[in-house]
Amino acid sequence: MRIGIVGLAGSGKSTLFDALAGGRGTGGPGPDAVRVATVHAEDDETLRLLAGIWKSRKVTPLSFTLHDFPGLRPRGARLAAVRDQVEGLVLVVRGFSTDAYHYERKRPDPARDAADLAAELILADLDVVTRRVEKLEVSVTKPTPRREEERRELELLARVRDALEDEIPVKDQRLSPEEERTLGGYSLLTLKPWFLLVNLPDEGGEGAAEAVEGPFEARRELRVKLEADLLELEPPDREEFMAELGVEELHLSRLLDDILEAMGIIRFYTASEKEARAWELRRGETAVAAAGRIHSDLARGFIRAEVLAVEDLRAAGSYAAARKAGTYRTEGRDYVVRDGDILNILFSV
Repeated sequence: MRIGIVGLAGSGKSTLFDALAGGRGTGGPGPDAVRVATVHAEDDETLRLLAGIWKSRKVTPLSFTLHDFPGLRPRGARLAAVRDQVEGLVLVVRGFSTDAYHYERKRPDPARDAADLAAELILADLDVVTRRVEKLEVSVTKPTPRREEERRELELLARVRDALEDEIPVKDQRLSPEEERTLGGYSLLTLKPWFLLVNLPDEGGEGAAEAVEGPFEARRELRVKLEADLLELEPPDREEFMAELGVEELHLSRLLDDILEAMGIIRFYTASEKEARAWELRRGETAVAAAGRIHSDLARGFIRAEVLAVEDLRAAGSYAAARKAGTYRTEGRDYVVRDGDILNILFSV
């Protein structure tokens, strides 16, 4: 999964990137550089459970790529790189004030900034779709082998264009699965999942996310700088400062799970003495897709999947006890994998 962090300049999105990436980001210097980091979801209780049961020699958590794009400015965004490089977006909006940055608009307004970001994404898609429509309008006048296919595509894109002009994101246009597949090659920004994060001040501001309207798969609010600073402290010092500040828990460590859930990503697991590993899968995908995620040979020669839900493993205490209880079962290629499933793929090639 490739996730992009975007926001207006000065929103604190790079602070969020640094906190999630743990200082591991790479990228060129300068304000227009895109920074990239591979982030591991290491706080995984299920993975620890499996590694303990199997005494696995290697433990591999779920990982994904995080991209920090340059700060956008209203009516001046450059979004081509965002479109091509990521599958989902974290939209960061400012809910704090600071004298450390010169803002064009001093007063923080998360609803206004979220609307500006959404408008930029819609306009970027409108530009792509309009240019393609213009090309197709010329192409369908010629007797080519793809004429009928292009005519259907033109009809779809013209409808999408009209809705974008009415400020309706593509994901809100009630397209059929087949129509979405047709649009897949365009990597439209308003067809990707959006996760809204309101970056709060060190104190106050709660409830700002609920006032923001838009086609977001999830909304969260977080005191990004405060939590990032606290996480840099050693545990004893961190606990002391948290108590002094009245901070009961840190939400930054749970943010990765929230983002992945909003992006439609679930985890399934494999486990052995050699390795316990978490794998990524899109919600709604099947056992054969999970097999292919592990290795193409497993999908090609798929026979069946042995499945155990993590809750059943916890309740039983061991694989042997789960088998005895009847919760360890076999499923075919069309089984829809659930979040937390532990899979053993049987195959023959």
